[in-house]
Amino acid sequence: MTRSDKIKKLSTLLIWHFGALGDTLFTYPLIYHVKTNYPHIKIVTIGSNSWSIFKSMDWIDHFFPSHHAWVSSWFGNKKPTMPEPLLETLKAPIAIWAFFSSPESTLMNNMLSLGAKTIEYCPVKPNRDKPHEFYAKRLLGINNIKVPLLTINKVYFLSQRNKTKKINSILIHPGSGSLAKNIPYDWLRLLIYELESLNIEPVLIMGPTEEENKTVMSFKYLDVSIKCSQSLDELVNIISSFTIFLGADSGPTHLASLLGLYTMSIFGPTNPKMFSPIGPLGVCYYKPLACSPCYSCVPLKNCSGEKPCLRFLKPTMLAKEIAQTLELFAKN
Repeated sequence: MTRSDKIKKLSTLLIWHFGALGDTLFTYPLIYHVKTNYPHIKIVTIGSNSWSIFKSMDWIDHFFPSHHAWVSSWFGNKKPTMPEPLLETLKAPIAIWAFFSSPESTLMNNMLSLGAKTIEYCPVKPNRDKPHEFYAKRLLGINNIKVPLLTINKVYFLSQRNKTKKINSILIHPGSGSLAKNIPYDWLRLLIYELESLNIEPVLIMGPTEEENKTVMSFKYLDVSIKCSQSLDELVNIISSFTIFLGADSGPTHLASLLGLYTMSIFGPTNPKMFSPIGPLGVCYYKPLACSPCYSCVPLKNCSGEKPCLRFLKPTMLAKEIAQTLELFAKN
């Protein structure tokens, strides 16, 4: 029996994934494939609030946030608990996909108590492949999985935003979930100066992570327009009104790419061969220095704090490239 035949017989797919927004978005091609080819399967997810973006877009049927107390019971030796609505959705035959940094034997054993026919463990960050390609091979048996644009109610965002998208501006997300990956403040200040000299409006986007991060808070002192998003729906709405996006290796950068924006990403501490955005339009800037990528092993241990891997681009040249790209989009 092929993997496709096994999936076809499922009624429910339960996904455990506690990753942040960027990690979660790498699962989107799998979600799309299952929902498109096997619409009878219910997809239930347990994890971070990042999954709410798929729920609002009708790509998953049920989402249960991982901060609830019952979730931790699944990692203990006592009998695990689960809310009744979730139990109702887990009617056999089910398959369970568990995305963790390492296998959780206790969790796996507790999952067996659900009577699951299939339990697949998949590392969140594989060693060599792009995560979505690795997941597709391991979980679906597919070598070349399609990467569609993110859709809301199965309608492309691109068709929704034509009347409101900003032509002569660029949305910039300088932060990330880690200080190591953030765009350097003084480099960004120079880029903003160069953009404004070309009559391009730079707009910064900030979220809860930046609000909590005192270092990134310094970006608020730049004399530019700043958009603040407190929810994923709000983040989607803001990003969707732009044509070009610039960011580090962050969740909003991956989101912009999958929403169809021309996405310019700057990588240094992390490996772009694995984690660069997977959307159809854009460019990834990376200079393979002797010390990079360093994020997965000894982050910034041997770094002076200057982050040379994130400073190799000359702001003057990048601003001109942004201007040329905006001009091309304006003509089309």
